[in-house]
Amino acid sequence: MILTVDGAGAGGVCVGRAPDGRVVFVRGALPGETVEVAVTSEGSRFLRADVVDVLTASPDRVVAPCPWFLRCGGCDWQHASPSAQLSLKTSVVRDQLSRLGGVTWDGTVEAVEPLWHWRTRSQWAQGIGFRAHRSHDVVPVDSCLIAASPRPPGAADGVVEVMSLGDERGARIPVRDRLFEVAPGGFWQVHSAAPAVLVEAVLAALDPQPGESCLDLYAGVGLFAAFLGVAVGPTGSVLAVEAAPRAAADAARNTDDLAWVRVRTATVTPSVLRPVDLVVLDPPRAGAGPEVSTALTDVGARAIAYVSCDAATLARDLRVFLDAGWQLSSLRAWDLYPQTEHVELLALLTPSGG
Repeated sequence: MILTVDGAGAGGVCVGRAPDGRVVFVRGALPGETVEVAVTSEGSRFLRADVVDVLTASPDRVVAPCPWFLRCGGCDWQHASPSAQLSLKTSVVRDQLSRLGGVTWDGTVEAVEPLWHWRTRSQWAQGIGFRAHRSHDVVPVDSCLIAASPRPPGAADGVVEVMSLGDERGARIPVRDRLFEVAPGGFWQVHSAAPAVLVEAVLAALDPQPGESCLDLYAGVGLFAAFLGVAVGPTGSVLAVEAAPRAAADAARNTDDLAWVRVRTATVTPSVLRPVDLVVLDPPRAGAGPEVSTALTDVGARAIAYVSCDAATLARDLRVFLDAGWQLSSLRAWDLYPQTEHVELLALLTPSGG
C-alpha cells in the first residue's frame, strides 16, 4: 500500500494509517514521507510494514551506510540525519512521559559522540551475524558499523558475546580517575562514553556531601557506588545492592579502597532498603516497578537519581513518586545508542518542598 506517515513511535517506527483505518507501524520511513510499504504482520487494530519505496522523501533522509540496515535488527534510524535522530527520539520520549506518566517534558535528547563504532559489547548469533528484526533468523554480517569491535568472531554454536574492552581475562576500564574491573562477559555500559557522561550527571544532580549516606540500587560493577563513596568520604556510607554475583564481586573489588562502601548481593526489594540521604536507582529495562518505587518514597532521602534506559517504564515509575508527593526536579536524556531507537535518561526526584 501507499501511505503518508506521521510522527515517530516507540520501537524505531513511524506511524501511518491504512485505507481501512488501522494504524500502520512502518520501519524505514521518516515523518512526512509518502512511501510504498509491504505489510509484514497484522493484527485486528494495527499493521506492521517495511518501506519498499520512498515516493516523497524527507529532507532529513540520508543514505544508510550499512548494507544490512533494516535486514539486521540492530539499528532503526540509520536513514535519518544525526539531528533528525535526536528530534525523533525527543518526540518519542515526550510522548511516553506524557501518555504513561502524565509528565510534561520540554527538554531535548542530547547527542553523545561517537555516533559510530560506539558499542562496547555485541552478541553475534552463531558468531556470524545478528538477528533479523522481530525474528530469530540470522542475518550474516561482515562488519558492524556501530560495534567497537566490528568484525564477526567466526562461526560458532549459539551466541558469541564480544567485548571490545579487555580480553578473555576481563577488562580494566578507566573512568575519570578510577579503574574498574569487569569480569569476562560482565555488565558494562554499552556506549564507550556512557560511564563518564552518566557519572558526571548523577554527581551533579545529587551533589553528595561528606558524611552523607547513600544507596546504589542495581549497582552493577559499582560505577556509581565508587564515586559516591569518594564524595561522601569516610564519615559517610554507601550500600550497593546488586543481584548478579559476578557483578557484585566486581563491585566489591572496584570499591575495596573505600572501607565505607559495602556491597550486598541481593535482589532489589523493599526489604533491602534503609533510611539514607541519597539514592541512585539504575534498574534494567523493566524498571524499578511500583513496589520498589513506593518503598523508596519512604526512606527519607533528600534526592533520588533514577537512571533509565526505557522512557516507558521510567514514566510509569515516575507516576508512583509523583502520586506520593515527590517532585521531578530535573530530567535529562542522552542518545547513548546512536542509530537505534533507544535513549538513556536521568530523572532527579526530590520530596515535595525539597
